[in-house]
Amino acid sequence: MRRVLVAIEAHLHHPLAMEELARRADYSTWHFQRVFAALLDEPVAGYVRRRRLTEAGHRLRSDLESRVLDIALAVGFESHEAFTRAFQRESGHTPSGFRRHPQPD
Repeated sequence: MRRVLVAIEAHLHHPLAMEELARRADYSTWHFQRVFAALLDEPVAGYVRRRRLTEAGHRLRSDLESRVLDIALAVGFESHEAFTRAFQRESGHTPSGFRRHPQPD
């Protein structure tokens, strides 16, 4: 599973194929998803989304020159709308609101 987590971090900003991650763990796709969820207490897609949102939060705080859309695309979201919905669901703030009034870590 460590190889999978390293691969996720290395390719966080690109589309990740479940089959490729399962291959790295030497499991079938079906079994991989269940083992991952059991070990990390969340599904693969949820883990990847949360990691992308965490990275986006760091960038929103540190890179004030980049537009929110540029950050959304850079961390692997396909649209501003999808990023805003996911970010707000996770943090309770829009990305722009978070940038204007960042909360403590």
